[in-house]
Amino acid sequence: MKGYKGFDLELKCSTQGNSQQYAVGETYTHDGEAELCKRGFHFCENPLDAMTYYGPCSSRYAEVEADGVPEEKGTDTKRVARSLRVVAEIGLHGLLRAGVKFLVDKVNFEATTIKSRKDSGQAAASGYSGQAAASGERGQAAASGYSGQAAASGYSGQAAASGYSGQAAASGYSGQAAASGYRGQAAASGESGQAAASGERGQAAASGERGQAAASGERGQAAASGYSGQAAASGYRGQAAASGERGQAAASGERGQAAASGERGQAAASGERGQAAASGYRGQAAASGYRGQAAASGYRGQAAASGERGQAAVTGKNGFAIATGLEGRASGEVGCWLILAEWSEHTDGNWQPVDVQTRRVDGEKIRAGVFYQLRNGEFVEAEG
Repeated sequence: MKGYKGFDLELKCSTQGNSQQYAVGETYTHDGEAELCKRGFHFCENPLDAMTYYGPCSSRYAEVEADGVPEEKGTDTKRVARSLRVVAEIGLHGLLRAGVKFLVDKVNFEATTIKSRKDSGQAAASGYSGQAAASGERGQAAASGYSGQAAASGYSGQAAASGYSGQAAASGYSGQAAASGYRGQAAASGESGQAAASGERGQAAASGERGQAAASGERGQAAASGYSGQAAASGYRGQAAASGERGQAAASGERGQAAASGERGQAAASGERGQAAASGYRGQAAASGYRGQAAASGYRGQAAASGERGQAAVTGKNGFAIATGLEGRASGEVGCWLILAEWSEHTDGNWQPVDVQTRRVDGEKIRAGVFYQLRNGEFVEAEG
């Protein structure tokens, strides 16, 4: 059985507290019966479901081949196998493309309640497990109700699904996909594709040039790949990831995560304990809010953290780490620059900045990889 699997950045996966190291091309076998969420090797049939267990900001993805798969299923397409082979690492871009194809292929074009395969056709389905599909130029598909599915392919196709576990997919030039409701999924591929998902645990994925993905609600996930892709997630623990040249990722809300990879990628996280990371040439990462974290890697990367006890870190040549909030801290590799602000409490009870200092990480006076704070006009190593 073909499937998809997520891993951490070291290609490891944990089940019931046990960590398993994987390698591309290798086959792994469990001695005994496989049981979902307990024993065996887990994977997902739907590529987008893999992001539920390993978010797009700090994970790797692969296509897998599974054998010895029992009939048992979870609340999504998560499955377990006795034997699992890691076929190929596909990255975020490959996962999104596979997700769009999975949703489009899943719709029965011949058995939908209303179907269209002509120019500007429209298809709509309502009710329990309704399916709607439209193909051709400017096709539109909409499905509502429990487990509704909608798929549109072709130039300017639009797909929308609402209700519990709704799925929407659009492929082709300027495709648009939207899903609302608990665990809704939306995927769009092709030039200028747009995907949006709202509701608890919604997922939105867009691939191709100038793709846009947005997810709102608790634990929403948004991912965009390709040139100038944009991804935004709002709500508690939302995750946003953008890959490719000039990708942009933004996450708002408590503990949101935003990651951008590629040339001049931008990542921003707002809210308490938000995290933002940018990798690649001239990447920019910004985190605002209490204890926000920003990290930038690559040549001339910039990381900025504003807000109380924020952290900024840069790796690579000629990077800048900027922490301008109260008790902010900054760290960098040799050759990078640290910019810190010092605050003081005034007689009226308000805190105001009183000094800003810049230091270059030379490896001696300012050590590499060590967080510093500005106190009494001097750089001092941060405690804790």
